[in-house]
Amino acid sequence: MFEEEAGSLANCILLKKEGNGFVVEARKNAVSQYVSRLGKYILLYKGALDW
Repeated sequence: MFEEEAGSLANCILLKKEGNGFVVEARKNAVSQYVSRLGKYILLYKGALDW
């Protein structure tokens, strides 16, 4: 069920059963590899800036 809900992020998350609950941790190497594959997003805007 966890893999189904987490989808492509399942390998970035470590889920361990501990007692009556679960411990959830981020796998740092997996997260940094995932983020590096996302690329960069640059937004350019010309004009008046208004909130």
